[in-house]
Parts: sequence; structure tokens; C-alpha cells
Amino acid sequence: ARRALTEPLGASGSGADPAAPAPVQMAVNFGLTMTQGPNHSATWFSITLPSAGHVRLQLFDIAGRSVATLYDGDAPMGRTAVSWNGRASNGLQLTRGAYFAHLTSGALHATQKLVLIGE
Repeated sequence: ARRALTEPLGASGSGADPAAPAPVQMAVNFGLTMTQGPNHSATWFSITLPSAGHVRLQLFDIAGRSVATLYDGDAPMGRTAVSWNGRASNGLQLTRGAYFAHLTSGALHATQKLVLIGE
């Protein structure tokens, strides 16, 4: 079974320096966190929004190519959970390696690194 190890890279709002380190959970209640399911069959993304709005959660490979769109739609204020089964948009299992989950909602952005490892 593949497992995903996660590491927060930061979150930014309008006008913030995206290269500056910042915690993923911000005071404005915007963020992205990930957890592994108990049987390693899925990775769960928890999206936290300060207000309802359109959200896009994408997964990128290390070269910056979009490999999957995990969520693209409206989400309520507060937390929304999104499940991911380790597959790309084309249905193929992703290979071991580093990936980046990027969350966008209006002017707010958050990115988190994850590493897929196998047995």
C-alpha cells in the first residue's frame, strides 16, 4: 500500500510573499491539512475556509505539472473534507515521489508537500 507523508509549506493571502514561510492554519481560518486514512487506502485533505466560496484543490508533480484536480467547486465556510485515492486524473496510480497539493480560494492560497512512498 502507498502512504503519503505530508509537510506544510505555507499559506498566503493577497499581497503576501508566497516564498515567506507561514503556518498552514492561519488566523483567518484558511488552510489545508492532510491525514492518512487508517488503512492507508486514502489520504484526506481538510480544507478550512473563512467564508463560503469557490475552491480548487490540485495536485502537482515536482516538475510543476498538474496531475490531478481533487476538488473544483463551491465549499461552505468552515471545514470541508476531500478524499484522494492516490490516482492521477487519468485514473492511473501515481508513482513514488514528491508532489504538491495546492489550494486556491479567491486571493487565498495554501500549498502542502506530500511524498508518496511504497512498500
